[in-house]
Amino acid sequence: MIRAFQWDLARQVERLDFLLAQLPRYADWGYHELYLHLEDAVTYPSLPGVARADAYTTRDFEKLVTTATRAGLKVVPIVNLLGHTQYLIKTPGLRNLNELRAPDGSPLERGQLCPLHPRTLEVADKLLRDMAPFCTAGKVHVGLDESFHLGKHPLSRAEIARIGLASHFARYVNRLHGLATARGLRMGLWADMLAFIPEAIPQLPRGLAAYDWYYYPFNRHPRVELFNFAECDLTPALAAQDIAYWGCPMNGSFRYEPLPVFADRLGNLRSWWKRCRQTNAAGFLVTSWEPNRLALEMTTVVDAAAAASGSTRRPMTTSACSQRASNASSAKAAPAKPPAPRSAATSTPTRVTPNGNSTTAGTPPPAPKAPPAPPEARASSPASRNKKTSPPPLPPAPPSTPISPSAKPSSAPTPASSQNSAAPPASTRPK
Repeated sequence: MIRAFQWDLARQVERLDFLLAQLPRYADWGYHELYLHLEDAVTYPSLPGVARADAYTTRDFEKLVTTATRAGLKVVPIVNLLGHTQYLIKTPGLRNLNELRAPDGSPLERGQLCPLHPRTLEVADKLLRDMAPFCTAGKVHVGLDESFHLGKHPLSRAEIARIGLASHFARYVNRLHGLATARGLRMGLWADMLAFIPEAIPQLPRGLAAYDWYYYPFNRHPRVELFNFAECDLTPALAAQDIAYWGCPMNGSFRYEPLPVFADRLGNLRSWWKRCRQTNAAGFLVTSWEPNRLALEMTTVVDAAAAASGSTRRPMTTSACSQRASNASSAKAAPAKPPAPRSAATSTPTRVTPNGNSTTAGTPPPAPKAPPAPPEARASSPASRNKKTSPPPLPPAPPSTPISPSAKPSSAPTPASSQNSAAPPASTRPK
């Protein structure tokens, strides 16, 4: 099973020298691949004007990929090509590709790519062409997650009315797959839209990779928050279509958290590692959706804990993962000076242990208290459930029927009507 980690350069551009210094550490921890979430954080020579002011130049990006290769890490760029494509829509010359339209038919300033716009595949091909030299793992990830505006453009509405939402989505995936394979690349996508539109799975091309993500601890199957935290197992349908399955925990914090809740992060890691082993998953990807307020060191310690779990025959305990993370965070601290040697005549001093008991040097301190219960055990208690873990599941909403309004956030836009139900319109990712 491939072990991979992700850097969210689209949200926070780190100093290049700092990133280069981290790569050998990740290789030593046993990671195999580096996923780079980019958006407008890099320069695209074929699409001038997309990159932002502080973007990495092509030379910078080449240095990053070359250093990763020397460290033994293969690189997979993430090039969003449906949801999360505001980085393209914001560019005046590409705004007309927007799925969202004003009443007069003009494109709005915010939105996502329209799959059927005549220029969409042209732009997608240029992005893939610019990133292809950096796909050292032979793969490219095209995102497609949280594409909740499907069916808003007149062209999209017409096709959905004719063939249904599932076929509308699957046809676009097939067209992108053709672009990727033409460049010798295997294509990956996030799996959340496949949970929302499972009828699309049999229509997808064989040989894809689907990356299933859920960012809380779980016992058996990951859950779908927009289906009221109902369990969802995509593996049988994906296996029937010869689509590789990946499990994806998260190492960072949600929008309302000042820093990661490490017990939840470690519990999420352990849940996914166990599931990946049980399902013979192709890979285990520790995702990072980094708020710009969060230092990269905060997520690096979670990556260290994930590496510790993945390097053993069974998931490590929470306390062991915490120790690995603690060691990683203190790795760059200056070593303390060794204590001065005592003479033989020096009397044995008395010391106070952290739990307040007195003991003499050379005498073992009292046994520490038992470590706290693992996240899975805590998640089953009502008190912890009220804080952040998943509520008890209700029966999942049938994929072919609209989601109940009570399961949608109040601010969510209404999906376009079609023969199939549209995807639930809310973003659950901390992005």
